Amino acid sequence: MSGLPPLRSELPGVAWPALPNVVAARMLALNYQFQETERMPPADIRRRQFRQLAALADHCHRAAPRQAERLAAAGHRPGAPLDAATWRRIAPLTRRDLQTLGAALHATSAPAEHGAAGPFATSGSTGAPVAGVQTALCTLYFEAISLRDHLWHRRDFRGTMAAIRHIKKSGAAGDSVVIPNWNLSAGAVFGTGACHLFDVFRPVAEQADWLLRLDPDYLLTYPTMLREHVQETVRRGARPRRLKGVTAFGEQIGDGLRDLVRSAWGVEVCDLYSATEVGYMALQCPERPHYHVQAESCFVEILDEGGRDCGPGETGRVVVTPLHNFAMPLLRYDIGDFATVGDPCPCGRSLPVLTRIVGRVSQTLRRPDGAIVMPGFQDVFLEPGSPVRQFQAVETAPQRIELRLVPARALAAAEEADIVRRTGEAFGPDYRVEIRYVERIPRSAGGKHEDFITMVPR
Repeated sequence: MSGLPPLRSELPGVAWPALPNVVAARMLALNYQFQETERMPPADIRRRQFRQLAALADHCHRAAPRQAERLAAAGHRPGAPLDAATWRRIAPLTRRDLQTLGAALHATSAPAEHGAAGPFATSGSTGAPVAGVQTALCTLYFEAISLRDHLWHRRDFRGTMAAIRHIKKSGAAGDSVVIPNWNLSAGAVFGTGACHLFDVFRPVAEQADWLLRLDPDYLLTYPTMLREHVQETVRRGARPRRLKGVTAFGEQIGDGLRDLVRSAWGVEVCDLYSATEVGYMALQCPERPHYHVQAESCFVEILDEGGRDCGPGETGRVVVTPLHNFAMPLLRYDIGDFATVGDPCPCGRSLPVLTRIVGRVSQTLRRPDGAIVMPGFQDVFLEPGSPVRQFQAVETAPQRIELRLVPARALAAAEEADIVRRTGEAFGPDYRVEIRYVERIPRSAGGKHEDFITMVPR
C-alpha cells in the first residue's frame, strides 16, 4: 500500500500506526484477501464460490421458501453438497419474476450478524423497475469492491471528485451538492478530497459550466452524458485542465467514446459494471480495456440460448447470483443483459474476463441471420465538433431504423446523407435508416440514456 495516504485512525491521539474504525477495518481485511484471491487459479476461485453458494442454499432451505422450492426442483436437499450439475438445473430467475413475486422472495430471517435489511429499488430505465431488500453485509462488500476499484486504478485520494448523475435533490441553478468524501469506503479508510455532485437533468450547458468551473481531478458520470460534456467543451474550445481520469457507469461504452475523451481531454475512461439489485459484477482491468468479474461477491454465468456456458469470444445472457444477500437470495438471476466472454487476462489477475458488456435485450439487435449484436453506429457522432448533440436509433419495425437527432445546428443535405450512409453501414445492408429531428431525447427516471432501442418483439 506504499504511495497511499495514511490510514484514518479512530482513536484520538493515535496517528501511527493507525487503528481504523470497524467498517474501515473490515474493508481493509476484505481487500487484503482480494489481493490473494484475484490471483488464485480459476479452479480454486470456483471452489470457494461454490462453498459460499452452498451456504446460501442451506439458508434458503431454512428461511427462503420460494428459493427452497427452486432448489428442491433441481434435486438439492438441505445440507447436501452443491455441485455445478445441480446448480445448472436451477431455472434462472427473471426480472419479471422479481416484479411478480416481490416480497415472496424475501427470506423470513437472516443472520443478525449480517446487519439490518434495507430496501432497494432500481431506476427502471428499461421500463421494468424491481425492488427488494439487502443487508448491511451487502453494502460492506459493495464498498470494499469500490475501494478495490480505486486501488486498482491508483487514484489519488487527495483529489476532488465530480459526479454528474441523478440525485434526488440539487441546489439552485449552477450549484452542486458537496459531500466531504468520495464515498463510504474511501472516506472511512483514508479520507479523501470532497465529492461534488451535479444533477444530470440540468441542461448540458449548465453542466459544462459547472464542470469547467470546478475543474476536478476525477469525473464520474454516464457514458452518454460524458459524450455530451466532451462535445460541449470542444465547441467552447475548453477542457477540464486538472482532470486525471473519468469513470463511466450505468450504460454501455465503446472504443469510440474512449478515443474521443482521450483526444479531447487527454485522459483515459474507466468503466464498471454494476446493478442496484446485485452490486458490482465487474470492474475494468487496470491494464486492459476489458472487465474482471468480481468473483468474491457474485457468481456470474454467461449462458448461450441453450443454457450452456459461453466460451471466449461468445456472447450470452448474464445470469448472476449475489453471494452474500441472505435477506433476499437471488439464485441464478437473469439480469437481462448480454456480455461477451474473454480469454484469461495477461495482467496476472485470474478473475473471469468479460470483453464487452453488450447491453439489455431491448438495446440489442437481432439480425436476419439470428445473431444478437449491439449496433456499433455511435462512432458516426463521436467526432470532435459533431453537429449532433443527442442521438438515438430506434428499430420501429424489422430492418427499419428511425434515427432521432437533436442537432447543434442545421445540417446540410450532404451531412444528412453522410449520417444516413454511415449509420446504414453500421447496421448492415438489410436495414433502412431515416432521420427524424426532435427537440430533446428524455433520459430515464434514473438519468440513463439508451443509444439504441428496439420495438420489435422477440
